[in-house]
Amino acid sequence: MAPALFLHRARGMRDYLRNRWIRAGLVIAGVGWTPLLTIIFLAGAGLWPDPNPNPVGPGLLFALTSWPAIICLVVGVVRVKRARRTRGVAAH
Repeated sequence: MAPALFLHRARGMRDYLRNRWIRAGLVIAGVGWTPLLTIIFLAGAGLWPDPNPNPVGPGLLFALTSWPAIICLVVGVVRVKRARRTRGVAAH
């Protein structure tokens, strides 16, 4: 892969990570999804005390944070793409 192509991709990712909506969606997902995913991973690896856990609390937290996180991420992606399009039109 050409270095210029890699730098172009890195700059594009920076635009996404600067967006407040995307950062909010990632924080919501991290806070809401990490407990359940950690329990699932640890139980699968045999490191959780119960080999077949039923984590109701983390499951509810996951359920309550899924849609807000996804909505924030989608809004952020749309806003970044629109901003790129208007910048591209204005530059030409």
